[in-house]
Amino acid sequence: MTGGDKDKWTFKVHSGTKDNVWYDVVMRFKNLEAVLKKHIRNRKLWTKDGRKIDLKKLAQNVLWEVDIEMRCSDPSFVYWGYAYTLSRPKYDAIYGEKENRPPRIRNPRQYGGVCKHIHTVYNVLPFYTTTMAKWLKQFHLRTINKLSAEVTREVQGMHKAANALGKRLDLGQVNR
Repeated sequence: MTGGDKDKWTFKVHSGTKDNVWYDVVMRFKNLEAVLKKHIRNRKLWTKDGRKIDLKKLAQNVLWEVDIEMRCSDPSFVYWGYAYTLSRPKYDAIYGEKENRPPRIRNPRQYGGVCKHIHTVYNVLPFYTTTMAKWLKQFHLRTINKLSAEVTREVQGMHKAANALGKRLDLGQVNR
């Protein structure tokens, strides 16, 4: 990976057929905040003492579930129709400008969804869990802390309610 910013990651991928030719594969995480909100609620992803979210565990779950928009700088990405396929409403997974020209000559049946460069990045993406954890910490820690605080308040409220109910049970004020 050559760079990451708040919304996207950029990978340099070798051509595979030409020496010294590299293409950029850009991936943007679409529904990151919703996925964070969902997984921060999962107490299995918190540290053993339950005081904070384990970013590496969170990152692993986020990588598996987040929706991704992508684009490859290789001209064949448009030529073979992958840009068109990813632009279709069914997928809505193109990063940047949508492609509205179907590949009627080169790929009329629209085989394949992504080019070999994007496919290569997808194959190695699970190995970027630590990188994702660092990226989340660098760019999204404020959101993570806010969501974690909400979960902590909910859990504390549940503990208070459970303790109150337990006391009422001990005093015989609640029918069993």
